[in-house]
Amino acid sequence: MSAAWTSQQKSVLRQVSMVVRSNQLLIVTGPVGSGKSSLLMAIQGEIPTPEGKITVHGQTAYVSQIPWIFSASIRDNIVFGRPFDEYRYKRILEMCDLQKDIKCFPHEDLTIIGQRGVGLSGGQRARLSLARAVYSEADIFLMDDPLSAVDARVGQHIFDKCICGELSNRVRILVTHQVQYLPRADKIAVVREGAVVLGTYSELSKNGIVDTLQKRHEDTTSDYTLHEEVVHYKDDNSKDMREEDEDRTTGTVSWRLYWRFFKAGLPSVIIVCLALFYIIAQVSSVVPTWWMSRIVHMTLQEQRGSFSLGVFSGLVGASLILFLVKDLVFVSAILRSTRKLHDKMTLAVIKSPVLFFDTNPAGRIMNRFSKDIGAMDDLLPIQFLYSVPMCLNIVIVMLLPLVGSLWIAVAVIPMAMLLFLIAAYYLKSSRELKRIEAIRCSPVYDHVAETITGLEVIRTSGAEEECCNKSIILKQIRK
Repeated sequence: MSAAWTSQQKSVLRQVSMVVRSNQLLIVTGPVGSGKSSLLMAIQGEIPTPEGKITVHGQTAYVSQIPWIFSASIRDNIVFGRPFDEYRYKRILEMCDLQKDIKCFPHEDLTIIGQRGVGLSGGQRARLSLARAVYSEADIFLMDDPLSAVDARVGQHIFDKCICGELSNRVRILVTHQVQYLPRADKIAVVREGAVVLGTYSELSKNGIVDTLQKRHEDTTSDYTLHEEVVHYKDDNSKDMREEDEDRTTGTVSWRLYWRFFKAGLPSVIIVCLALFYIIAQVSSVVPTWWMSRIVHMTLQEQRGSFSLGVFSGLVGASLILFLVKDLVFVSAILRSTRKLHDKMTLAVIKSPVLFFDTNPAGRIMNRFSKDIGAMDDLLPIQFLYSVPMCLNIVIVMLLPLVGSLWIAVAVIPMAMLLFLIAAYYLKSSRELKRIEAIRCSPVYDHVAETITGLEVIRTSGAEEECCNKSIILKQIRK
C-alpha cells in the first residue's frame, strides 16, 4: 500500500505491507515526521491510497495525537452518545487513572469543561481521549502516542491495565517513542521516510534496529522527569470550567458610538465637513422644485425661455451629481472605518494572552470577524443610504409647509410626535432582537469548529448523525 495526501505530492507511505490480527499489539515507532500518524490516517481511510488496498474488519476507535475534547461534561466526553454503563464506566476510569482527577473537580465527572479541554492538563486530556476510545468497545484501536503527555508511572499503569489488560483481546496499534514498551509488543513497525520495517522485537534486535532506537531515545530524552500535577478545587462552590456567557450591549445606541465609528477611519474635521456636505447635497434636491415654483409665476414667454429652462436643467444636473458624489464619499467613509476597525481587532486578537482564547471559544471570535464585520461591510452602508436621506426628507417635508403657513404646525407637530413614538417603540424591540440574533451565531460556529477539529474521531466513532442533529438544534435555537 502507498498513500499520499494529494496526487501531486510525494507519497508519505511507500510499499507498506502488514497484517495485524486480534490479540496482537503492534507498536509503531520512528523519527519525528517519518509518517507514523499518516499510517493511522491511511488505515482510517483519511488519506488517499493510489496503490494497494486496506482491509479493516470491525469497528475502529481512534485516539488522536492532539486529544480532542468538546464542550460538555467529563462523562459526556467519555460516553460520547453511547448508553451509560456505570460499572464499565468506573472500570475504565480506573484503567485510565482518572479517578483521582475526577474527585478533584467541583462536580466530579459532571463538571462542564470548555472547548479544547479548558482547565485540563495535557495528561488529563490524553487520558480522557483514551477513555472515550476504550468505552466505545471497538474491535480495532488506533492510538497515536497517548502516553507522551503522562509521566512514567501513569504511562506504565495505562499500558499494563488498559492497553495490555482490558484491550488484550483486540487489535491494538500504538504509536510511541518510548522504547521501554517494545519488548511487550507482538510486532514492531519502524517507520522511516515513508518506508516501514516490520518484525518482532527479537528480529529487530538481531538487525541492530532496536539498539539504534534506544540510542536515539537516550539522545533525545531530557534530563528532567515529567510529573503531572492534579489541580485541587478546595471551594465546594467552584464553578464549572465552561466558558462564560457572551456579553451583549443593552439600551439605545448613542450618538457617541456613531461618532467613534466614523472617527476610527477619519479625522474629526473631515467627519464634520462630510456631514455638512451630506446635508447640502440632500437639501439640493429641493432646489429644482423651488425653481419650478418660481417659473410658475413667470410669463409664458419667460417660462419657455432658454434662461429658465437652462437654470432648471443645471439645478437638476448639479443635484444629481451631488447625490452621486455624496453616496460615493459616504460609502467610502464607512468602508474605511470598517477596515480600520477590522485591522484594530485583528491586532488586538493577535496580541491577546492565552487566557483570552481559553475563556472565549473559537466560535465567538469567528462571529466577531464574520457576522459583525459582514454587517458593517454589507448592511451598514445600505442602511445609512436609506435611513439618513429618509430622515432628512421627512424633516424637509415638515418644515417647508411651515414656511408658507404656521397654522400647518397644528397638524405637523402631532404627526411628528406620533411618528417619533412609533419609531421608538419599534427600535426598542428590533434592536434587542438583532443583538440576540448576533450572539446566537456563536454556538453554531463553536460546534462547527469543534466538529472540524475532531473529524477523525467523529467518523471512527460513527457519531456523524449526532453531530448533525446538534447542529440542526443550534440553528433552530438561533432562529
